[in-house]
Amino acid sequence: MQTLIYHYLYQNKHLINQNLMANSTYLLRLELINPDGNDYDLLHAEMAAISFYRVIESTHWLDLPTGSYARSTSNTLTVTQDANETENLVSKTIFEFIAQKPLNDNGLPKDYIYFLSKFEYGGYKLHYNTDPSKLPS
Repeated sequence: MQTLIYHYLYQNKHLINQNLMANSTYLLRLELINPDGNDYDLLHAEMAAISFYRVIESTHWLDLPTGSYARSTSNTLTVTQDANETENLVSKTIFEFIAQKPLNDNGLPKDYIYFLSKFEYGGYKLHYNTDPSKLPS
């Protein structure tokens, strides 16, 4: 019961005071529709360029599930500004990625779906990272 109350108060604190400075972690789940064979490799590089990585930092670097990315922000923006900037950055990057080659090798239109969320706290079970190419540079 205590955890639920704390979560409720924490959420309302953010809703009431939108001038708090942002220090956030965002989780993104992204799926390409009708991709070519190497599209995900290209996408990983595009996402890393905007600081979305396939790992999340805990006591160790942990691999995220396939198609998932994490981005941590620490800046002078308010919580609302940070969320809007992150959403715009993701939308723009994915849209431009698809626009580079809108049809796949079989002539089918490419598309995407995604889910972007601010990670406050929660549980997870992930594997330790063993692939240095996934780490922030």
